[in-house]
Amino acid sequence: LSNLFNESPIFLVEGEDDLRIWQQAIRTSQGKLKIYPVDIDGIDHFSEYEKCVLDIINSVYDSPIAYSLRDKDDIDSDIENIPPLKRYRLNCRAAENLILCDEVLSSLGVNWETMIIRLDNWLSRIKDHPKYSKMKEFKGSGYDRLNFKLKEIRNIIIGETGTEKPWEVAVGQVIGKLVNGELSKDFSKNKLSSYLGENLVNELIK
Repeated sequence: LSNLFNESPIFLVEGEDDLRIWQQAIRTSQGKLKIYPVDIDGIDHFSEYEKCVLDIINSVYDSPIAYSLRDKDDIDSDIENIPPLKRYRLNCRAAENLILCDEVLSSLGVNWETMIIRLDNWLSRIKDHPKYSKMKEFKGSGYDRLNFKLKEIRNIIIGETGTEKPWEVAVGQVIGKLVNGELSKDFSKNKLSSYLGENLVNELIK
């Protein structure tokens, strides 16, 4: 049992969206990404889940390790590990922002310049949409794809790429390609590795 769970350590994530992303990443990597994602149903439950995981792995496993991943939200500081639990925080605001990194957009046949044109066109066409004001706010941020809170408009954004894939599948597939080595690690601005964060990429994606 100890060997089994050490081969695929627990990987705590904030919600169902994150769970689907990482499950897809595991499938696309053909098992090379060896984690077991667990949805903790929101940021407020992280502490209790982390404590529970630590209690279990420290008492049951040999050479235990586990992971947790939070959204960045409005926090700029790093997060400290609680050995043997390694804790990560995305370098973009939340999982939805991964849609707009260069590699995910490219996988969907568009680039950032094209997306800006499409989002501008959407704003000019659909002024009675219930999410119009939020999209207008996104434009007002300078289309800050790294830090803007995209949760309310993520389905509009993925729709404007022209894909019919769920956004979690699109993101997870590209993460899986990064794991497989089909994409290189690139920590430049607006690249997937940069959005995921250097610690997570270098420690989980060998």
